[in-house]
Amino acid sequence: MASSISAQTKVTFNVNMKPMLEDSTFIPGQDILRVKGDLQPFTRVTTFQLNDEQPIDSVYSVTINFPRRYTDQTLTFNYFIQTLNRGTLQESLPRYIELKGMDVNHPPYVFDTFPF
Repeated sequence: MASSISAQTKVTFNVNMKPMLEDSTFIPGQDILRVKGDLQPFTRVTTFQLNDEQPIDSVYSVTINFPRRYTDQTLTFNYFIQTLNRGTLQESLPRYIELKGMDVNHPPYVFDTFPF
């Protein structure tokens, strides 16, 4: 019997902010990049902040553990930026991840761009 069936799913969310840093659409220390989703530990008011742990790569990340009761469910999520002067910037489409009880490292796509 596979142990992954009853394991929690650890998801690392990654966003490549290089284009937004280069054109000053995103200003570190002033603007905040967050992720919100539709399964706990996300709630209607709980979001998680992404940080750039290795500033040389411009990839912002946060890792969140999802309880095992969500195994085989689809997490719907989006990134958004809280700005000081321009309000909130949100992505135009939802993103999805299948929670399978194994670690997921979401690719670092550029904010509001989607692979098709």
